[in-house]
Amino acid sequence: MFKIKLITLVFIFLILLSFIPSVISDSGSDSFDYSTGAQDAWNTGPNTDTNLAPPTKLWFNKIEYYDQIQRIEFFYNDTGYSLDADAPPSVFVPFNATIGVDTLGEGIIGYGIGEHGGQEGIWVYLIFYNWDRLSYTGDRTVTLDYVTGDLYTLSLSKWLDLSTAGLGGDKYIGITQYSGGDRTFIGHPFKITSSVEFHNNYDWYNATTSIYYLNVTRNFTSITYPSMWKIYTSEMEYVNETSYADTNFSVAFWNTPIYLECEDLYNTTYSDTLYGVPGGAYNVHGRTFDAKTHSLVQNTRLVVNNFTDISNETGFYQIDSLTPSSYILEINHTSYQDYDINFSILNLNVSLDVPLIGIGINSTTGDYDASVPYLGVVVKNQSDYEEIKSAYLTLKNNTTSYYAFTNDNGFGEIYPQFNGTYTLVVDKEGYYSHSSEVNVSGATAIYVSLSNIEEITEIEPTPTPTTVFEQLISMFEDQFGLKRDWINIFFALAIIAGMALIFASISKNKPEITIMGAFFGFIGSIALGLLSPMFLVIVIIVVVLVILRMGLK
Repeated sequence: MFKIKLITLVFIFLILLSFIPSVISDSGSDSFDYSTGAQDAWNTGPNTDTNLAPPTKLWFNKIEYYDQIQRIEFFYNDTGYSLDADAPPSVFVPFNATIGVDTLGEGIIGYGIGEHGGQEGIWVYLIFYNWDRLSYTGDRTVTLDYVTGDLYTLSLSKWLDLSTAGLGGDKYIGITQYSGGDRTFIGHPFKITSSVEFHNNYDWYNATTSIYYLNVTRNFTSITYPSMWKIYTSEMEYVNETSYADTNFSVAFWNTPIYLECEDLYNTTYSDTLYGVPGGAYNVHGRTFDAKTHSLVQNTRLVVNNFTDISNETGFYQIDSLTPSSYILEINHTSYQDYDINFSILNLNVSLDVPLIGIGINSTTGDYDASVPYLGVVVKNQSDYEEIKSAYLTLKNNTTSYYAFTNDNGFGEIYPQFNGTYTLVVDKEGYYSHSSEVNVSGATAIYVSLSNIEEITEIEPTPTPTTVFEQLISMFEDQFGLKRDWINIFFALAIIAGMALIFASISKNKPEITIMGAFFGFIGSIALGLLSPMFLVIVIIVVVLVILRMGLK
């Protein structure tokens, strides 16, 4: 019997154990990306070589880093170049960039006389109309083919020997005036700008509730890309590279948050923080869409308390592990304005569709221009986040007012003539009015939530006194704080007593005449609205009884 009970208990324990998760799962992936153009800049050192020649070569240590070169520029002071005395201040001529029989690109090369850092000199430019490095990689010299005489015998010096300059390393790219590999021309400063994309990808997951793994992959379009990483927590430093490396690596951690810092070859830095497993059971989710057209938008970055998600191809996003609280949803997309939305979680998940607000259009060029004074406004119901159409927008300052209505998507836009501080007022029947200060500085976005008016109580307007008597009563109300009913009784008694005294003085204090005066006082008070007509009935009865009593005597 004991064995049966023991087996039963073990069986029940195993069943219960199957419902307990072995680990609270947390995983994700992200990347540090840089695609707006890479740039190198440095100064030459001491130089004793005075040879002069036109620029005819581009030298690349790793040409694969430059898939789409757009522009190269460099500067020389008045001792670093020579130019015909009668040459114009600026000239450009076409060129082809070739390796052997292959043409990698074409554009224009030229110069412009100017200054840099307060020093007079000459700028030399190469502007590429197109560039395709084909399959070339590694150390390559590219020839610039153009009519050098068309640049008015522009000649450049500033030779520099890499072996003695102490530069070294794969990140240095220069212009050379001949095909030799040991001497490289470097400007003062020298810059290369291109649409090179830098990618360092990383993913993380936890094997137990206390051990995390982080994997870093350095790549550039399938080519390993050198970078420097520093990875640490509050208790320990795990990685701290002091030179650019191109190998992938993995690290294990025993606590979170994990701080990530990365630097690419162009001294651009990136950072992120991995916060581990949060404990909340709720989420905020929805879709991202264009506020004006209501079309779905993907690749929107949404952040709540450092928890991040990217909207997918259907515009859907979801941020989990939230607790009941008030939050700020941060919104970022490269084609729209950044802005925040406040929301709260009680004991339910929150569905929150996110409108993305664009930038204004330049009336002269017809192009989108973030510098144009522009205000995009989204108006929603505070209780259910539904768009409110036909809301009336007023943007005003001390001198000017602008007006607009929201469309069916709750979106409205205003183009003020100037940047500056304005007051935005949003009105809609059935809602409380909204008023806030807005600083318009180029493209500006604002999100407005309106509250429903649950019950509108109509207040009857206080009648304006029209007679002297009404004005007198109103004065007593305002000055002494007396209620109108007591003021009416006071004036009624004064009228009745006054009339009685007047009639008594005329009749030499005959009682019946005095009563008759008081009776007329009652009638007058009723006529003035001081007493109810019911008083007249009572007075008549009293007068009749008094007269009958006097008659009987």
